[in-house]
Amino acid sequence: MERAPHVARGGGAAVVLTLLIALVEAVEVAAASWHRAQEFQAQAKAAAEAAVLLREAAGLTGTRSTGPKAAHRPGPARTR
Repeated sequence: MERAPHVARGGGAAVVLTLLIALVEAVEVAAASWHRAQEFQAQAKAAAEAAVLLREAAGLTGTRSTGPKAAHRPGPARTR
């Protein structure tokens, strides 16, 4: 069985430490991204549930919802 190379020679320990720090930072970024995605998923679910409730409320009041309406846009300013 061969011996593993000696890492401590010539600053090898510093290289290993740098790689470990980079690995920890990458895991932190991945975890933050995962949590952000979970928040977006929760927001999307809540928006979908709100849309269902709004449609049900519109049905109870007899109002028909045909989708988003165009916003009122005033015409050009008139001068007298």
